[in-house]
Amino acid sequence: MIVEFDGEKIEDGTQLKNMVAQTQPGTEVEALVDRGGKEIEVTIELTEKEPEETGRPAQKKRPEEEGVSQKLGLEVQTLTSDIAQQLGYEGERGVVITQVFAGSPALEAGLRRGDLIQEVNRQAVRNQEEFGRAIRALRSGDVLALLVRRGQNTFYVTLQIEEN
Repeated sequence: MIVEFDGEKIEDGTQLKNMVAQTQPGTEVEALVDRGGKEIEVTIELTEKEPEETGRPAQKKRPEEEGVSQKLGLEVQTLTSDIAQQLGYEGERGVVITQVFAGSPALEAGLRRGDLIQEVNRQAVRNQEEFGRAIRALRSGDVLALLVRRGQNTFYVTLQIEEN
């Protein structure tokens, strides 16, 4: 059982799950593991969970969705009922951040995988397509405001689009 993760004591499985979800894949962290009463310090490298087989063909990204990751340094997907249940976002709408890239405006602004984006510049976004439309016209140097939900907290984050 993991009793400490990245220097922080673990109170329960939900806390550990949330800490892991907020850590970038490829990151190495120190953990303290209890093995039959003996505590062992280990280094863990986090990896991306492989997507589950759904039986549906893989969806190709549209150019505007590619632009999302290029302009902001993140990738998103529409909040589904399954994802909402896993993350505690039942009854909400928006797009969930699935990846934040190193050195990106999104990372600098403190965005994390699992955050729910509900608005872009005070305009509600209900799905990936609306999110793509909302950011498509953004140019280098533009600033945008995102309404983000993380767990039970909702807050605004501002990002500046990277210069090309």
